[in-house]
Amino acid sequence: MNTTSLFSALSIVAVILAGVALYVSQNPSVPPTVTRGAAPAANAAALEQQVEGLVSDVESLRAQLADLERALAHAAPAGESAAKEVPADLLDLHGLKEPIARAVEAVMERNGVDYVRRAQAEAKRGGARKGMTNWFQSQQDQLPVLRQRIADKLNIDRPRREQVTEIMDTAFASMGTAIELLSADPPPSDDEADELMREVKQGFGTMVADLDEILDGEELIQLGQITLETELSGLGSAIVVQGKQELAAQQSGGG
Repeated sequence: MNTTSLFSALSIVAVILAGVALYVSQNPSVPPTVTRGAAPAANAAALEQQVEGLVSDVESLRAQLADLERALAHAAPAGESAAKEVPADLLDLHGLKEPIARAVEAVMERNGVDYVRRAQAEAKRGGARKGMTNWFQSQQDQLPVLRQRIADKLNIDRPRREQVTEIMDTAFASMGTAIELLSADPPPSDDEADELMREVKQGFGTMVADLDEILDGEELIQLGQITLETELSGLGSAIVVQGKQELAAQQSGGG
């Protein structure tokens, strides 16, 4: 290969390396800040757009090099132009894309993996918060129905029925406060969200324990069965279990 062909080939390589260096310099290896709720797909789309723009720039440079090669070929003595042609595979756009793609993969491996993992973890936590909020609201919506059924069916005196509904109302109000904080905007920190969700779960256990203080085993079982007639199946089952345990304890103590 003569000097001019070697110059052209090296120019192509220089363009590739310059393109890769330009991309890497514009994307330093600093972990990106994760915006809550941001989708990884949006970041990937922006990255793809940047790559396409870079490829377009490189293609433009390729065309300029080709024009330069033709100009040199016309200026050369007869019989030497064919020897100065740059091989087609060096000017092929596919050949330019490969090193750029490798550079992009390296950047994504260095910076993108951590971003994707954090974004996926955030999405999972957000889904858990939303799921807890929706579930609690569906339970809370059943309270008016449950109050009416307790008034109609629970075989205890009126003051104690009122105590039962008061315990339930107080527990749901306390858990509702935690749910409001859980679904606040901006959302709570991860540790705060975990603590709030624990409060909601513990609230149901506290409610059953408080009911156990004013009802005996048979009354708890009856209340649990009434509760099971609504969509508060989890709470109803817990009350029935507590009633059976209370009965077993009473029978054991009596024996």
